[in-house]
Amino acid sequence: MLIAFTVDNFLSFACRQTLSMIPSIEAGNGLGHRVKLAGFDVLKTAVLYGANASGKSNFIKAIAAGRDFIVDGLNDAYRGHYSKTGSVNRDRPTLFEYTFYNDGRVFTYGFEVWLSRTKLSGEWLYEIDPRADREKLLFERDAENERIDFGEGILRPENFHQEGFTLSLPGLKETGLFRPAFFWFKEKLKINHRERARVLSTRFPEDKEKFFSVFEKFDTGIVDIEERKIAKDDLPFEVSLTDNKHSARSPAGLFTVDPENDAYYEMLFRHRNSDFLFSYGEESDGTRRLFDFADLIANPVDHGAYIFDEIDRGIHPLLGRKLVEMFNSRLAGFPCQLIFSTHNAGLLSDDLFRRDEVWFVEKGEDNVSRLFSLDIFKERYRDPQEAYLRGAFGAVPMLEKNGDENGD
Repeated sequence: MLIAFTVDNFLSFACRQTLSMIPSIEAGNGLGHRVKLAGFDVLKTAVLYGANASGKSNFIKAIAAGRDFIVDGLNDAYRGHYSKTGSVNRDRPTLFEYTFYNDGRVFTYGFEVWLSRTKLSGEWLYEIDPRADREKLLFERDAENERIDFGEGILRPENFHQEGFTLSLPGLKETGLFRPAFFWFKEKLKINHRERARVLSTRFPEDKEKFFSVFEKFDTGIVDIEERKIAKDDLPFEVSLTDNKHSARSPAGLFTVDPENDAYYEMLFRHRNSDFLFSYGEESDGTRRLFDFADLIANPVDHGAYIFDEIDRGIHPLLGRKLVEMFNSRLAGFPCQLIFSTHNAGLLSDDLFRRDEVWFVEKGEDNVSRLFSLDIFKERYRDPQEAYLRGAFGAVPMLEKNGDENGD
């Protein structure tokens, strides 16, 4: 589970900003929404509000960019994504740092990279003992000086080779001490992008009935999913993401891949009162977003963190509320998290979120985005939605009053 994420010098985030999932003492609103881990609690939910172009999507892109570098290796996909709010940022490294829980252990892993030339500056991994409030160095690396130091009592793995400016953590993934750290990024940090492929927790057709027990609640008109065998050459390369049997979706469609049996299928949708089958790509943006959410509810990953940018994009406001209610009720006792951005002020309610689960992103006159929690405001509002829309917390668009555009 995600405990905290920090970014610096990425897109509109020119200075260090941190999202913390540690609950505050006085922000419960009577709601639980917490998971007990090894000696401490973390929040199950975080929601990000802000005006258009405030930086909400940029913050989620930052979480995704760091993960992409870790899982896929340093590449030029984010070249030039340093903060262009000042010329000094071009020659300043970008920071990504994650604190997270996996397999009974707490880690802090971070690295700095010059995005102007995709070059690694430094990298570090610590194990945290929350009961004793102590941290233990596992390794620290100075890429510029080609030096890596392992913590006290930790021997350098025999099969580990430091390769230029690539990250070290992926090269240590098969070593027991480091394995839980790497595989949290690979298997449990789930970032939902409609533009990219993603392995589903659901496997079709095996889990179809369980999936539909959730999906049918959304009234999409889809009544069944049927498989059509295809040749391997017809499979989009981006959905062959693991060596095991799995289902994956991409903009090209929904597929089940079974490499061991050399079998490949496209999954097609049957609608109520229709003789035709439809591909995943033919469904509306809202339906595809509901599909991702149903995958989370039906088959959540233990200690997984699910990230959605504009979770209710293309979805009716009543259905957007239903998504949060379903997560809060069905997965109340399950250790996983939902972190998302939205413009739907109707969700800003004490019966859905604790105060420390609500975050705002605001862009100042310097074009720099800043992140802050509702919990920093001392005043308690009876109607937080109304207070937000009239600007009590900031993070709303500054609109001209009627007549101002004519100089009146």
